[in-house]
This record gives sequence, C-alpha cells and structure tokens, in this order.
Amino acid sequence: MTGSELVHQFLKTGDTVLGFDNFFASSIDTVEDVVGNPAFVFHEWDLDNSEHMASLKKEVLSLKEQHGKIVYINCAAVVHTEHFYEVEHTYTTNVVSMRAFLQQAVEVGAATFINCSTSEVYSMQSWNDHGGVKEDDFLVLATAEHSQRTSYAVGKLMTEFFMKDAVDKGLIKGCSIRFANVYSKHERFAKHIIPHIINQFIQGGGERYASGKLQNEQTDVPSQYRQLQRRDRIDQFTRRA
Repeated sequence: MTGSELVHQFLKTGDTVLGFDNFFASSIDTVEDVVGNPAFVFHEWDLDNSEHMASLKKEVLSLKEQHGKIVYINCAAVVHTEHFYEVEHTYTTNVVSMRAFLQQAVEVGAATFINCSTSEVYSMQSWNDHGGVKEDDFLVLATAEHSQRTSYAVGKLMTEFFMKDAVDKGLIKGCSIRFANVYSKHERFAKHIIPHIINQFIQGGGERYASGKLQNEQTDVPSQYRQLQRRDRIDQFTRRA
C-alpha cells in the first residue's frame, strides 16, 4: 500500500524504482498501471527470503552503475489487526528482516535508508491528563510495551533503534517515519484497524466496538459513537474514514 503509492510518486519525478512485494496484503493490481514503465522494475519477492534478497542486492548494484545514488525505503511490515498481538507473527518481518535490509543498504553503499515505523510506539499514554508521550521524547521499549498493539509497537521501535545506530555510526543517512492509521482505497482486505472496524459494523459484528472493547479489551471507542444506532454508526465511521 505505502509502497505502491511511493512508486507512482517517484515515477512522476523521473526516478527509477526497483520494487518487490510478496502480496501478503495486496496484489499486483495496485501497480498494474505502471508495470510496463521501463523505469519500474518489479519482482514478486519476500523480504524474509534470503535468496530473494541476494538477488535484490545484485540487481541494486547493477542499477547503481547506471544511476549512482541509491535510496532504500522499507515499507514492509506485518500490520494486520489479528497479528498485532502475536509476537511470532510480527517479529521476523518487522524486526529481523528489516535489520537485514538495512545492512544490505549499507553494504551496497546506499545514500539513504527510510524506515517506515508507526505511531504505536507512543503507546496508550500518547494522551493523558499530564500531557502524554511527546513526539520528541526519548522512547524506550517499556513505553511501547504499553501500546494497544504490543508486539507490533515494540518491534517497530526496535527498527528505529537499528536505524538510529546506523546513522550515529555514520554508516548511512536515514530516518524513521511514524505513520498513524495508514490505509488506502486500494486495500485488498479490510485488515487495518479503521477499515476492519467499518467492515465489522457492515457485516453485523461490530457491537463489541461500539461498547468500547476490541477482542483484547484494550481499545476504547470514543463515547459519542456508543449512542449511535447501528446504521448511523456505519455512516459515521465511513464519513470519518
């Protein structure tokens, strides 16, 4: 999703894009309109597959001879709602493979690495009576552990530590960008939290959200939604989304 949007933007500015996806949460449809563009090279590869990443490294090095400056952008993540609470579901892709991808960027001499992180690292304390966690606060794992989606938040904060360490050591320039509730009109599945809630209401199973509880009994829905009739709830969520 984030990757396909970037592809379209970069091609408009005349950049060459080498992209890959395992279609865990999307399909070729999101980039079908640019597949024939000579400036876009695409592979159905998996970030967790070492052979695929070795092939990527070879291709990047060949492109570097033609273009000089290389920028890596890590958009890959296991982000579906049902995986947020399972460490084993998120750790390999979000932490281990991100670190390997960053190391590859350093090895090929990439100029920049952009890491897509999440606002979940601010935890459930990003708002409270005392001001909450601030964007410029130094975050620790204990902060992220109080997120409503713990394994995802902690893993993403670890990727920020990897990114910061590489930059501090002068290995590469880069940054981590913390996204919040990112989803697209091109999403194949209603798996991210807001589309997931809307879909649950439409299918008639959204009452637990209106009562203020998700399956893990941690996510509160604002009180104004609780007074809405079921049909009104659907309309209200749809307008806001």
